[in-house]
Amino acid sequence: MNEFKKREADINAFYKVANNVNLPIKIFMPNEKVKKNKSIMLIHGGGFTDAITDNSEWKGGWMANNAKYLAENGFLSVVISYRSLELSDGLTVLDLLQDCIDAIMYIRKNYSFVNFEDITYIGESAGGYFATMLGLSQDDNLRPKKIVAANPVLDSLDTDWKYGFKGLDNTEKFKPINCIEKKCAEFLFLHGTDDDVVKIEDTEELHKALVKCGHSSRFVKIPNKGHAFMLYDFMESDEFVTKIMDSIIDFIVCN
Repeated sequence: MNEFKKREADINAFYKVANNVNLPIKIFMPNEKVKKNKSIMLIHGGGFTDAITDNSEWKGGWMANNAKYLAENGFLSVVISYRSLELSDGLTVLDLLQDCIDAIMYIRKNYSFVNFEDITYIGESAGGYFATMLGLSQDDNLRPKKIVAANPVLDSLDTDWKYGFKGLDNTEKFKPINCIEKKCAEFLFLHGTDDDVVKIEDTEELHKALVKCGHSSRFVKIPNKGHAFMLYDFMESDEFVTKIMDSIIDFIVCN
């Protein structure tokens, strides 16, 4: 069942150098037998700090196995990483968001086979913040067709997360709920009811705000599950994570 974990990336590249570290991407090409004309980009979490701190080999981060599973099921899958806030006292979450933007632009420029006309971004935890902000972007080159945000960080003022926004004026404006405008990706939010790391209430609040503004959003509560429930080899069994991944695939392929 878990043979997909043995897959190696078909393409390894660096999309930019910042703070003297190379920022990586990995691309997993889809299984030839079940190719679909859809692409997926995954953005891992880790509290804004469990990211790139040096030039040691990057193995794909927390979501590498998710990308491998998606590739095994016919999707071109890209995993990206970004700078850790620990690299410099002057870094903020906005710098990390810019890293994600630069990764997108690099992929657009260098890999024309990545289908940005039908792409989904999947973000988990801190990566869910970046994915959500990209899904709310008014820039057509950045905003994907769909967003999957799992237990996303959404409150820049929350005591547990405001460290990422230190030194920024009016951090309230960096809350996704205050960034809803005319253009918007189609959203799927997933959140465990027992999450004690990120508030499920924030996710439900954003979902309701999107719907109120006329945007497409779905909110699925995962009963009796805590934070990071969708990561392989972490909190939950492979069988459970695979069920979550299959539900995400259903969302992606539904036009």
